[in-house]
Amino acid sequence: MDRYWSAVYEIFDLPVLAGKRDALYAYVDEDRQEIDWPTITDIIRPWSHGERVLVRIAHVLYNEGERVGIDEISVFSSDVRRSVFNIIDRFYG
Repeated sequence: MDRYWSAVYEIFDLPVLAGKRDALYAYVDEDRQEIDWPTITDIIRPWSHGERVLVRIAHVLYNEGERVGIDEISVFSSDVRRSVFNIIDRFYG
C-alpha cells in the first residue's frame, strides 16, 4: 500500500472517527484505487468541526485536497494532535 492510501486509512481509523468509519469507507474503493472525495465532502458537512478537519487532512495527504491551517488542528485533544502529527511525519518522512 502506498503512502497516500496509508495516510487515508490511518486518519479514518483514528478513534475519534470510530462512529463515522462505515460512512467514510463506503466511498473508498481500493480495488479501483478511487476515493469519492466530492461525496465524502458532502456527507461530512453536518459533522463536528474536528471530524471535518480530520477528513480534510486525509484528503490533503491523499491528493492535495484543500489545505488545513495549523490553527485548525488546535481543536483536537493532545492525543489526537499527536496522532495526526505522527501520521504527517510518516507521510513526509
